[in-house]
Amino acid sequence: MKQQRMKHKPGIKAKVARAVLREGETVPELSKSKAMAQRIVVLEMERRLLEAQLERSKAVIEIQKKLSLLLHIPLTQTIGDEF
Repeated sequence: MKQQRMKHKPGIKAKVARAVLREGETVPELSKSKAMAQRIVVLEMERRLLEAQLERSKAVIEIQKKLSLLLHIPLTQTIGDEF
């Protein structure tokens, strides 16, 4: 017989994620489904943080490009080139 997947309430996911993020606090013994839900929540949070960091990095690169045009500095160097 096939097992039905249990749906977790958002509150459980948030509580588990907060417990994981607090330094020094241990999470009580979790069932496999709760452990997987915990991992998913943490990974989603990490993904959102990385996406925000990527957007900020893109903005910095665009500013650098505009500044180099204003200062007449060519952008011909690639990663790994010596200055």
